[in-house]
Amino acid sequence: MEYKIVNIVVSGHLGSQINLEKLLELDNFSYDPEYYHGGYLRLSNGLSVTIYRTGKYIIPGVKRLEDIEPSFDEMIRYLSKLIDVSNAEKPKIRNLVISGKLEEKFSLEELAIKLPNVEYDPEQFPGLILKFNRSLTVLLFNSGRFVVVGAKSFEEAENAIKKLKEILKS
Repeated sequence: MEYKIVNIVVSGHLGSQINLEKLLELDNFSYDPEYYHGGYLRLSNGLSVTIYRTGKYIIPGVKRLEDIEPSFDEMIRYLSKLIDVSNAEKPKIRNLVISGKLEEKFSLEELAIKLPNVEYDPEQFPGLILKFNRSLTVLLFNSGRFVVVGAKSFEEAENAIKKLKEILKS
């Protein structure tokens, strides 16, 4: 079985309220309050950080766990030119998405009948939805492809994949 991280969303707080207009002095920052209430800081790795007046920031679209810290550090370097970031929180993973493929294919109709706590309505969505907890969900498709969404860590996602394999074996 093969799988890989396809998206990580991290977020945190800069430690104080932010004057987004002031950040417009940065070449790589854009903010248009008529369009959206957050501003965007473009990083050299192609990621874009959304920053809000409240001080909250979100970095979506990270592809590798090892890119989280350098992205945060670069954001802090830029922002420290204009605002106090001494109380900024390091980012926490809010959603880790993994995509993969199992060796075999499945009849989703059969699984939907046999398994408890699953949703399957092929007219609405072509995959079987397995909810492992409030935030962690696995989407399984006839082809054997699966997507894990809502994990807060790579370990949590891997545990969901192990659990999926156990469920499918039984």
